[in-house]
Amino acid sequence: IPINHKNELIGVLTFGSKSSGKAFSEEDIDLLKSFASQSAVSLENSRLNIEQINKQKYEEEVNIAKRIQNSLLPKEESAHNRLIISGYSEPARDIGGDFYDIINISEDKVLVAIADVSDKGIPAALYMSQVQAVLQFASKIFMSPKEMLSEINKQIYSQFNRNSFVTILLALFDLDQNKVQVARAGHTPLIRLRNNKVDNIYSKGIGIGLDKENIFNTNIEELTLDIFPNDTYMLYSDGVSESMNAQKDLYGSVRIEQILLQNHNAAPDTIKSSLLSSLRSFTQNTEMHDDVTFLIIKITP
Repeated sequence: IPINHKNELIGVLTFGSKSSGKAFSEEDIDLLKSFASQSAVSLENSRLNIEQINKQKYEEEVNIAKRIQNSLLPKEESAHNRLIISGYSEPARDIGGDFYDIINISEDKVLVAIADVSDKGIPAALYMSQVQAVLQFASKIFMSPKEMLSEINKQIYSQFNRNSFVTILLALFDLDQNKVQVARAGHTPLIRLRNNKVDNIYSKGIGIGLDKENIFNTNIEELTLDIFPNDTYMLYSDGVSESMNAQKDLYGSVRIEQILLQNHNAAPDTIKSSLLSSLRSFTQNTEMHDDVTFLIIKITP
């Protein structure tokens, strides 16, 4: 007797001869068909139950991963009394591949980092945690952002599959010398707002994991810039500038610059709120295609 569910054969009930030797009657066969029909419902309910249990288990594991990932984000207020920092990170999926970090190198030196893994979801999160760990290690040994990026690429290159890479922007603020050293591995540029004027600071560099040491190192450039009180700096992932609305228009870097100019005297928290409000108004709840991460830093007197 076939067991069918929605016109699909999912099993059979098989019977031997009756012990009496008599043939199965029409009534017997009708009863067995009814039993097969009930079996189909029971089997389908069981399958749905198992699916629901597995889904709940997966969601619980993802929530744990999200909490761990959020706990890795630094506390902005612990950086330095001359830096006011406000950060934001929102994954496109449950778990993201972006991260930012704030590392106190010494009493007057603070390293600010932002990174974007090319993958999405759980693979990106695993790569992200690996890169963040190597960055923490490199920042304790090497003195410049360029050297740190070289070490990260050296450690990571052989462990990444060739379809994955990471872009990183490092800015090392020296509050004693009033300098910032900037190095960029294929990431979006550092934005500086000074005297109501916006500058995009580009330095040469290719993504982490794209090429071996020699080629990677020869393509990394480090810039050293003066910093002044009331300067505002912004590091962001391309998930901000490439956010799309329903018409597939990009938010773009020009809108980011406009938000900074409109809030040139504002605190980083205010700029963050204004940028998020602008992004939400632009996208109108359109599905996110990439993680949105940014850091805003203001230099105080």
